[in-house]
Amino acid sequence: LCGPAALAMVFNAAAVPADVASVTPLVYLPGRQGSLQAEMLGATRQSGLVAYTPAPRLADLLRELAAGTPVVVLVNFSFKVAPVWHYAVVVGYDLERREVIVRSAGWSRDLWSFAFLEFFWQDSEHWSMLALPPGRIPATATESGYAAAVAALEQAGRPREARESYLALLARWPASERGLIGLGNTDYALKDLAGAERAFRRASEAHPASAAALNNLAHVLAELGRLDEAEMPVRQSQRRMG
Repeated sequence: LCGPAALAMVFNAAAVPADVASVTPLVYLPGRQGSLQAEMLGATRQSGLVAYTPAPRLADLLRELAAGTPVVVLVNFSFKVAPVWHYAVVVGYDLERREVIVRSAGWSRDLWSFAFLEFFWQDSEHWSMLALPPGRIPATATESGYAAAVAALEQAGRPREARESYLALLARWPASERGLIGLGNTDYALKDLAGAERAFRRASEAHPASAAALNNLAHVLAELGRLDEAEMPVRQSQRRMG
């Protein structure tokens, strides 16, 4: 149950109360006697948190820890041909001693050298994940990576949390096409048609070649009963596609 235990730890760190018993039904696969990465990410989104996978390198892991974010890592404690997979939560580090502080297998404070972590981490291609409260951007985030993570949260049926995260994304990257369209989509899902119009209009102005922005704007204008205005973005979109 290392997967549920790891998620419970990072959920609590993100202010979402959880324990092993509550998380196990979300991720544990009896047939596999464990949890796959897809289930770990999916359960995080179902809980209203942004699931983000940092770049597969130690430097990014350390940057997230320095920002106060615990990191779930997937390691293999056996041979590649007969792996023994294990999820652990890295919570801190000591640069002078070149060690990370890990919560793993019942240990609240285990010390692993950087070399130990790197060696057992490599078989998962240095996979890791963060569970972040809505609106918090990872220290190592890229615009495209964070936008994809928020879009996945939106697709998991959490529009309110996704909207908060899109606002944070746009505060960092104001002209982000995915951020503006995502904000419009979440406003629309939350029945805020005026907000959706503003977001899609911003997206169409910042990205005049975006058929998605123009079509969404036209759709919202039509729903607002402004059919004459809706014709213009439709024509612009058709010209772009033609």
